[in-house]
Amino acid sequence: MRLQQMIVGMMLLISFGISQAGEARHYFGISNESYDIEGLSAISYRYGYDVGNVVSFEIDYSQTDFAAPTSTISTLDSATNLMLNFNHRYESVNIYLALGYGSVAMTQPGLIYRDGFNGPAYGVGIELYGSKDTAISFSWLRRLASQEDPAIPQAEVDSVRVGIVHHFDFANTISRY
Repeated sequence: MRLQQMIVGMMLLISFGISQAGEARHYFGISNESYDIEGLSAISYRYGYDVGNVVSFEIDYSQTDFAAPTSTISTLDSATNLMLNFNHRYESVNIYLALGYGSVAMTQPGLIYRDGFNGPAYGVGIELYGSKDTAISFSWLRRLASQEDPAIPQAEVDSVRVGIVHHFDFANTISRY
């Protein structure tokens, strides 16, 4: 709850400016992630690299809040995604479509032999820039189970994220001599 209050406060403090113009290629984000599993939330960490203005690669990891009340059917422990983002940038807004591969670790009391799933992942998001390099991020992501075993029903996990993304670039090393 405190992270959500911090994010709302940051949104009020940041006014819309000019978005990053392709100078800073690396980015890091942290967000609060809420799942479609009853009462379950997580902290999500994202690291990405902008190949150009249109395409970026991203890896993210989410670790759930174990103190949160969860369903007796399943409990999500963590999620990892490797994504390819297709960006459409405006002056202070970036809208993107994310496609990739997700891995979810779950504890399911009824299905002891299956402790998670891997499969395709997709989603959409928007970043609202308050400065050249920092943005408030809103996104939705769906992870699907691969259908290797027809006896296992299709599993999917939806999540919504609200967070902050900061673009940065590693400084060029300059020799003094």
